Amino acid sequence: MHSSPETPRGTTRPFHLVGAPWVEPERLVAALRRLGLEGVGFRAARFRPEFQKHAGRVCGGVELHVLDRDRLDPLRLGLELLRAFRDHDPERFGWRPDPYEFVAEVPALDLLTGSAEARRVLEAAGMPDEIVMRHRPPHFLQVFASDGYSAGYYSYLWAD
Repeated sequence: MHSSPETPRGTTRPFHLVGAPWVEPERLVAALRRLGLEGVGFRAARFRPEFQKHAGRVCGGVELHVLDRDRLDPLRLGLELLRAFRDHDPERFGWRPDPYEFVAEVPALDLLTGSAEARRVLEAAGMPDEIVMRHRPPHFLQVFASDGYSAGYYSYLWAD
């Protein structure tokens, strides 16, 4: 049976935990640590969601710890997590089949990344580097500049 990993909303640690019933957490965490991702730590975890997809089933997975938000690349982290789950057990891994944000005809990952490119690269056992480089929009870089002035200015504009 194919299933996608879940960020268990039915636990006290939603979005800090991610896993599925078929995951061996220690093996998954070892693979993630070998990647050397900056700004994040990984801890093996087992949990039992109370609702959502894997409700009542013990899931193995990983607990994410943000160690340095300035060095963390969230897009890269998300793509590496997907790749790690797929590599962990390709026979059991599957993309989310049910509608996401009321859209049934487009896979959830395609909606989240803006195209089918990320999913196709991951399905072809591609490296997330290929995806991350193409998904760094040049727009609004001034918003995230570290000069203090522009960040404060744009925060003020968006506060309305």
